[in-house]
Order: sequence, then structure tokens, then C-alpha cells
Amino acid sequence: MKHIQQKARNTICALAVAMACGGVYAQGIDVVFKIDESGSMGDDIADVKDNIVTIFGALPPGSHVGLVGYGSSTVAHFNNAAHVHSSLTTDPVAFEAAVDELIASGGIEDGYGAVLNSANDTLLDGTLNFTGAPYCNILITDETPAQGTSRDDAINAMTAVGGIFFGIMPSDLFSEAQPLADATGGQLFNLGAFRSNAQPVIEAVLAACVAAAVPVKVDIKPTSCPNPLGMTQKGVIPVAILGSEEFDVSRIVPDTVKMAGDCEALHWSYEDVATPYDGGFSEPVLENECTTAGADGWTDLTLKFNSKCVASQLGEVTEREARLINISGQYLNDDDEAVDFEASDVMRLMP
Repeated sequence: MKHIQQKARNTICALAVAMACGGVYAQGIDVVFKIDESGSMGDDIADVKDNIVTIFGALPPGSHVGLVGYGSSTVAHFNNAAHVHSSLTTDPVAFEAAVDELIASGGIEDGYGAVLNSANDTLLDGTLNFTGAPYCNILITDETPAQGTSRDDAINAMTAVGGIFFGIMPSDLFSEAQPLADATGGQLFNLGAFRSNAQPVIEAVLAACVAAAVPVKVDIKPTSCPNPLGMTQKGVIPVAILGSEEFDVSRIVPDTVKMAGDCEALHWSYEDVATPYDGGFSEPVLENECTTAGADGWTDLTLKFNSKCVASQLGEVTEREARLINISGQYLNDDDEAVDFEASDVMRLMP
């Protein structure tokens, strides 16, 4: 079973250290290109530079892009070691300048080392400065990434931070790198196709990155904020799982959806009722970290849950408090495989 949010594998929330999942990802995602600087990669580096507008245009607003080089044998580039050319930035001009610094000079191309050190943000010559958003790794290489660091170490580093691995490499290297892609929910793309026409490959990689990284968003009591719940009240709690350009709610399996752990939906329907909350959650969460915005043009899955069941799952509440309440379930991906999700919204709990 693949896992998408707050899971050990293929997670998108684990990277948000000290943040709760839900609205925080409206700020975009983090994408780090790791480019092999060996002598045969000059044209590939040029292709990345030629597609900078494509790269920034394909990502959600507020996304950041960083650049790591590895495999250059020049002294200025630390004798093959992975190093930062650009910390995560929203500025395409700054990113272009960083791409110009890449030197295709040949050396040991330890791609897994670049993946591991990037995930840990322990690179030479700077820091990537991750924002806490979901993180997509895009490795571009024409050599095996197993040149000093083991694949298992790279897998452990990526899954620990919820990173998603994408590779653009020769197809004969897929068998080596596929376990890393599978473990993190990523994909591999053919370097030959990239060299033939880079733009559609970059577009496909980034589309896959966004699809894997953008979380399911929910709105408890749509158009209400705060979202009150009296611990002794009867009735139902309405919840909307929000559709968007990136997420089709018809792929959700409604009878798998649960609220607060174990409460199953009483019934459900499809209607455009709410807009995603575009802010983050504090620590501790505040009761006004929600939205009253209504329909946004995308169909939502609306469900109703028994209030008493939800209250029974939340434990004793002795005074008014704000708390994040989880909605979990499964949806079918493009291969009709069941994928777990978990998302949260804030409620104001009252004794």
C-alpha cells in the first residue's frame, strides 16, 4: 500500500517539521534539481537553462527551486562532492545564474550521495534552506548514481524527510534507481527523451512532482470559521474534501473516509461548497485558522459524520480549545491503486 500524507513512505507531510498538514502547502512546494557535472553533461545543463521559464511556470504559486551540482572535478567545485549552487528561491533570474555556474568537467558522480546530503541539507558551500513544504528531488545524470553512497542510505534519508525522488537518466539505469523512486512515490524518466526534446520531459516530471506533493485538503463545516463542536451536542458534522485542478475528488473511495480516527461517514454527495484555507497552522493551532470562503468552481466531496462519535474519539475536553481534527481515507491513483491520505482542519472544542 502506498502512503501519501504523514506516512513513513511516500509521505508529503513528514517534511513539514513542527507544522500541521492542511493549508500550509498553499505556499507551494520545494523542488531541488541535482545535476551531474561530469564532462558529458554540458548539453543537458544547457537544456535546463533553456527551460527555466517552463520550470517556474509549472509549479504552484510560492514554490521554491534549488540547485545542487555534483561530479565536477574542478577545485572550485570541491572535487566531485555535492554542493549548493542555489538555495531554494522563487527568483528564476537567480536560478538561471546558478545554472550558469555548473561546470561539466568530469569526475566521480555519486548521485546517491547528492540525494542523501541534500535531504539532510548537509551540502558543501551553503544550505538549501527548505521551507517545510513538500520536497521533490529531481536528479539528472547519465551515469549510475551508485558511486560511493548506497541506494539504501539514499532511501532512508529521503523517506525520513518525506522527499519524493524523480530521476532523469538512461533507461538502462532504471533498475538501479527504481527502488528509490518506488520508496518515495516518485518516477523515472528517460534521459534520451530529455536530450531529444527537454521541455516536455521537464513538464512531465514537474506535473508528476506536483501530483505527488499536493496534499488533499479538507474543510470542516464549510463556510464556517471557527468550527465549533460542543462535546455533548447531537447531530452531524459536515465535512468537504476539496477538489482542485490537481485533485479530482471522484477518485476518493467514500466508504473509506473516516473522521477523528474511527468515525465513518453517514452519507456523502458531490457539490462545490468550499475554497481551501490558504494559510498555515500555528503551534499550538488557533481556532481562527480556517476560512469562510465558499464555492471555488471545483467539485468537492461532501460528507456528514455523527457528532457524538467524533466527540467520543477526542477524549476529555475540560475547557475551550482549538484542535486539529484528521480526515483520512483512500483514493485511486491513475493506475487504480488505493492510496492512503490524511488531512486536517481546525475545530473549536467546547465542554
